Amino acid sequence: MTYKAVGIHVFAGLFTEGVKEHFEVPAVINDGYGDNIHIANHPEAKLFKSAEFNPEEFDNIDFVYSQPPCAPWSVSGNKKGLDDPRISMTSDAAKIGLSLKPRFFALESVVPAFTKGRAYYDKLGDLWRECGYNVTHMLINGIYSGTPQIRHRYLFIAHQGNLDFPDFTKPKTVNESFIDIKPGGYEICGPGVKNTLDKFGYKEIPQGTNLFKWFTRINKNPQYKPNGHMLDRPARSSIRLNGFKPAPVFFGDYSWLHPTEDRPITMNELKALCGLRQDYNLLNEGRAAAQVLLGKSVMPKTGAWIAKMAKKTINNKTNIIHPEVIDLRNGEFEPLMI
Repeated sequence: MTYKAVGIHVFAGLFTEGVKEHFEVPAVINDGYGDNIHIANHPEAKLFKSAEFNPEEFDNIDFVYSQPPCAPWSVSGNKKGLDDPRISMTSDAAKIGLSLKPRFFALESVVPAFTKGRAYYDKLGDLWRECGYNVTHMLINGIYSGTPQIRHRYLFIAHQGNLDFPDFTKPKTVNESFIDIKPGGYEICGPGVKNTLDKFGYKEIPQGTNLFKWFTRINKNPQYKPNGHMLDRPARSSIRLNGFKPAPVFFGDYSWLHPTEDRPITMNELKALCGLRQDYNLLNEGRAAAQVLLGKSVMPKTGAWIAKMAKKTINNKTNIIHPEVIDLRNGEFEPLMI
């Protein structure tokens, strides 16, 4: 039996990459950001703009998945919530999703979307319940779904029947992720940080060290810019990875060093830390732009785990009823009362 899925606001296609392990994806709805990369890697999925999409052209859609911008709830968007115009893309995803009448709908965002935006998502839940769906709020951590990054995320799920989620995976370390990966592509390091490292050296930076704190500690005669920032100091997100742990969360234009080699990691290695295949085509986006595209994505392994949950729920014959809110961030089932 062939199961079909449609993606809404899925940008550069990493979410689609995972969904395709379990579903055929005949169409996606995207409004600009990452379109060309999605088309290059998933040419079989017809791409529509929201205003152009006609749900009547697609029947028997089993699963709808979405990752609208999380900026309304994130630090990068100054947590404007409902005052952020990008919240309309979340409403848009729910509206189009409902029009397709899937058996499973999943929308991914950052955890503050749930903790700060609970009233908003409760209203979305009411819309789906009125159409005969059950609603589940789920908190997950990417390291337990195959992504070697500590990525805490929120899933708004509307489903028919009782929810059934897959087993968890064992967390994968940076060293394990780099096995058989050849360095290549852009260095994951801004030019300012690279200049600082070339000037001060790599040798005394232990694994797991934050480069902002390291530089503050070793620079005995700091100089300051007119804005008060210390000259040459790396950003707070700059680190030397710990090879014996999963990578921390990756959002965008970061500077990350290899755990044992005196160099930044490269794009090939960052792809590995995202659980992404090495030949995924980023269309020669510049270093910073490519990093941001990856950082804003639902990682493929987590996307595959969500898709597997959708298929298991669609086929679920058990009478097990889960609570409306589930916390899986510790790699085990925990009902969460919020």
